[in-house]
Amino acid sequence: MWFIPASITLVLFPTFSGRIFSSPKKKEVEFFFIKSINMIILVVFPIAFSVGIFSEEILHFWINQNFAEHSGLVMQIFTVGVIINSIAQVPFTLIQSAGHSKLIAIINMIQFPFFMATLYFSTKIYGIEGASFAWLFRLIVDAIMMFYAIRFVSADFKKIRPPKLLMLKIMLFILIFYVSCSMSVIFKFLAVFILSSISLLLIFRARLHKLTNSHF
Repeated sequence: MWFIPASITLVLFPTFSGRIFSSPKKKEVEFFFIKSINMIILVVFPIAFSVGIFSEEILHFWINQNFAEHSGLVMQIFTVGVIINSIAQVPFTLIQSAGHSKLIAIINMIQFPFFMATLYFSTKIYGIEGASFAWLFRLIVDAIMMFYAIRFVSADFKKIRPPKLLMLKIMLFILIFYVSCSMSVIFKFLAVFILSSISLLLIFRARLHKLTNSHF
């Protein structure tokens, strides 16, 4: 799943860097910023959702049922973490393309001691599930810090925010995600089909809108 944001950010880096230092094109940075996040959400969400709700079935097929019963939750946590980290790759790329790699290093240094402490105590108390939750918590904090750090890149980017209702979308996804995990296989397939259809419809709509605007 990480190949998707990685592929997008490879294109974003020269796109951002070519516009950040050009006054006439600075306004385009926010457009590509928001558009990239929306595209990552539409592509990654259905994949992560599918992997997450079928985590026990996948692990059972891959290894065995006993392993699946004890590791299904960990795999579900990983899928949620991948979504959050995929979105955070966009502000990360914006900061890097503006030549502020030092800021990324500072953020990581701030996170490190707190993450190690959280990882130690959560693993000691809750085992492997605690370790995975500590990892997820670090990714959430990292994403928040990345979005907040944009304002230090340039005064022009202080108004850049994540897409509207982004946090609500993520919370709704997590809610539907964990409700679906307890459903039967048939309902899981139905949930995946509905979410994938909505995502494909929105991607097609965005593509059609772009083609229409370019035509006229």
